Amino acid sequence: MTVMDNIQLSAFYTLLTLWMLGALVTAQSPPHLCDECQCEPNREAPVTVNCMCDQKNLLIFQDHYTDAMVNATHLNISSCTFLSLPVAGFGRAPRLHYVEIKNLKLFHLVPNVFPNLKRLYIDNVKELILNSFTGLPGFESLIILRSKMNELSTDSFHSISTLKEIILNQVYIGKILSHGVDADFGDEDLTGEDEGRGTSFSIQSSKISEIDSNALNIVNLRLFQMINSTVETIKDNGLNISSNTVNIISNRFGTLLSNQSFIFSANYIQINFNEFHYLPNNILNSIYTPNKVNFLHNIIFDLDLGGFLLNLDFYFVNFKYNKILCNCAPNKVSYLKLNHNFPGIQINNETELIVDNFCLSHDQISLYLFKQYLINGTMCSGDVVLNDTLSDGTTETDNLIEDSSPQMGHNPSQSVISGGSAALERRGALEVMVALIVLCLSVRCLRY
Repeated sequence: MTVMDNIQLSAFYTLLTLWMLGALVTAQSPPHLCDECQCEPNREAPVTVNCMCDQKNLLIFQDHYTDAMVNATHLNISSCTFLSLPVAGFGRAPRLHYVEIKNLKLFHLVPNVFPNLKRLYIDNVKELILNSFTGLPGFESLIILRSKMNELSTDSFHSISTLKEIILNQVYIGKILSHGVDADFGDEDLTGEDEGRGTSFSIQSSKISEIDSNALNIVNLRLFQMINSTVETIKDNGLNISSNTVNIISNRFGTLLSNQSFIFSANYIQINFNEFHYLPNNILNSIYTPNKVNFLHNIIFDLDLGGFLLNLDFYFVNFKYNKILCNCAPNKVSYLKLNHNFPGIQINNETELIVDNFCLSHDQISLYLFKQYLINGTMCSGDVVLNDTLSDGTTETDNLIEDSSPQMGHNPSQSVISGGSAALERRGALEVMVALIVLCLSVRCLRY
């Protein structure tokens, strides 16, 4: 054998050895699900598949990749520019119950892609499309943080009786369409005695531009709460909630509310520390509870004072410590002077209502004191009509629409209460006429 033959034979064996070593290493390595991203299952129980990208790569799941996930229970995906899930879904991963999605530009959850899903956690997704929770047999938990949805479509949640919690925190939703959430949480213990298995629907520090009619229809729930959020429009029956407890705390509501925006049936209802840029006269008449509704420490800019308070069931609503824009509008002045102009008329619980609620002004005087100023002519004499504009000419509603980030502890602008020296009798005829109109509209609340 020549020297050349020896060299060639040696090279052949070297290449064969390297190939065998490569094959051995490949056989011992976990299977890759994505060539662009680091995406592989671990070798521990429970089996978790972690897919990590660098926000420049694509993550495209092919159908045959799901074979490697037959024993997977958790799937974590983060930092991908584009994510494409398998067309056939993850039906061949029967144990895949928990999915976590973080730091994506776009995530579209198509129907039935995770047929065995129990918990979905989403954090920091720039554009989120969800319309696929209907009919999931064991779905229990949805948590969405710091994400944006242009729309929650009709039947996104429908025929689901296994839900335990939905949490939306720092989420922007353009519109929740009619029947976007029709959910029965199936909580058999609504008394709060079993603290270990409570169900909840929570909206916190979020903004919703519009809640359509019949958008949220939720029953058998332990706790519904909306906290520190901004909602611009709620149409009729927008919030139709049956729960043990309803907490509406520290929110900002825009000008487009209706008398039946809130349909609540609960044992305990708290509507406190909110800003209402417009409060309809009968909005509290669609709330059902065996206990008193607490409506406390709210700020109300646009309110027909006479129409609202004359329709208010004082024994049903604890209406105290609220701040109301006091101006010279006839619907406010005529109500506060009603029993002065007509001494024989007594208004139910008028004293409590006007003593324990206040004007939204620099000195925050009580409605009772404001009434005395009206009667003695200190305020609203002459032709002065006040308004609720801010010092720069914009209104609070303008700021609400322009500001897309929810705020807590908002400091409302101070309204102006103006007085004059002219006698109150100049307006007497107008006030008497308006008072008679108020009487005709709300005679059920008056006692002679």
